[in-house]
Amino acid sequence: MGLVLHQSERQRDVDGLGEELDVPTWTWPCTPADVRHLQPDCLLSVLFAHRFDEAWLALPAWRALNLHPGLLPYNAGANPNV
Repeated sequence: MGLVLHQSERQRDVDGLGEELDVPTWTWPCTPADVRHLQPDCLLSVLFAHRFDEAWLALPAWRALNLHPGLLPYNAGANPNV
């Protein structure tokens, strides 16, 4: 398991999360090559403001999942009207 976080000006309430979970942590922008050695089964995106390209989506053995609080694509964006 590992964490890819927003750049520091966009991070909210994640101070020390990587250390607390004892997992490697990267700050966006990073590349698929940075995390490939983890051989992830799944990528989980939660309120992440960037789209993962095909190179990222090819990493997991199982799937890539995106959790968003609004109905996509109608309520896209950082503050969807839910």
